[in-house]
Amino acid sequence: MEASYQALLSGDAAAFEALIQQLMSADNEARKQAESLLDQLKQHSTDLVVGNLMRLMRQSQNPASRDMGAVMLRKVSDVFNDRMSCSDYLPSGISVKYHTCRL
Repeated sequence: MEASYQALLSGDAAAFEALIQQLMSADNEARKQAESLLDQLKQHSTDLVVGNLMRLMRQSQNPASRDMGAVMLRKVSDVFNDRMSCSDYLPSGISVKYHTCRL
């Protein structure tokens, strides 16, 4: 699990997509592990999670992964909208991409 977390922290796109696919697993234990890793990642760097979700939506060859990325990005954006405007929180490059994906 530690190796997976380190790969996620390094921005490894394949590791992030594998995490998203694990979140869609029928195996409850696998989903719980993925949820735990994602929660740790969000606490460490929300920007990293948002950037990976946008990259997943734009570049993944797997439609289910792209759809899950969109759902998860929407959940994250709801948190931003409750707390502050997205542009106040995200770096400018991510903010522009976020608004483009959201349209």
